[in-house]
Amino acid sequence: MSVIINSLPFLTTVILVKLLQQIGLIKEKYRTSIATILFNLVVPALIILLMQDMSIFLSDLKFSAMAFIAWFLSGVVGWIYTKIAKMPRKKAGSIIIGFLSFSIGIVVYPLVSLNYNNEVFAKVVLYDVIGHFFILMTLTYAVAIFYGENNNANFSANLKKIITSPIVISMIIGVLMSVFQFRHEILTKTLNYISSSFGLLVAALLALSLKLPKMTGLVNLSIFTIVKLISGIALGFLISWMFGITGDIRSGIILATASPVSVTNLVFAETEKLDVELVGQLISFTLIVSLIALPILIAIL
Repeated sequence: MSVIINSLPFLTTVILVKLLQQIGLIKEKYRTSIATILFNLVVPALIILLMQDMSIFLSDLKFSAMAFIAWFLSGVVGWIYTKIAKMPRKKAGSIIIGFLSFSIGIVVYPLVSLNYNNEVFAKVVLYDVIGHFFILMTLTYAVAIFYGENNNANFSANLKKIITSPIVISMIIGVLMSVFQFRHEILTKTLNYISSSFGLLVAALLALSLKLPKMTGLVNLSIFTIVKLISGIALGFLISWMFGITGDIRSGIILATASPVSVTNLVFAETEKLDVELVGQLISFTLIVSLIALPILIAIL
């Protein structure tokens, strides 16, 4: 019940923005502006806040390795999925970054905090923050660039685009602030103020991108969700076995790896001109299914 309650503010905001769009108070054309603000300002502010204390990221590096293996193998599953379905490039890219992203905070954090002890919760947070979050912001973004309409066939040009992106620059700033122990109350409060708008802006972006799928689209969404969920569970077991993780911590890792598509994918899809409508549907559908499936998974584990 707590998971649903924790997810309700986000889902309610999506519904409210959608209603405002239907009566003409919010326009679909605002979507690009919202994505630009998120990509260039809000997400970098979040990253700088997280990077200010590097001791968190150095505390248990094996979780970073676990997250990378899960990310890579999920990408392989996604690539095979798109090849079997013979998808066009833009749609394939939207599906693959769906496999490569994990929305751990919105569903898994509440579930783990309710059902396991503080140690398990701490390990899941490490797996998320020092692993999946930074992989999402760099490697998954690189995949979005590769499949997007803005892709430059020149490798060095694409690499430059990644290195000079606000995401990577904010990581560098965060590391420098941590190394030199730079803290300023006004700066921290400003970053907190900016980053607090992340949930609202992503909910608005999702609402403006969301369109009801046709029956064939609903079937495809269901197949994607089942494949992502089952492969996530299998990969969670695999990486736990590889690194000797057992017990409740293993259960937490499995839940995290089986989590829904990250809402940040919407920002990547809008910025790099992937299939934004499809990405919005993947996010909303996998989130709703996860609210039902993951509590059942806990009972089984």
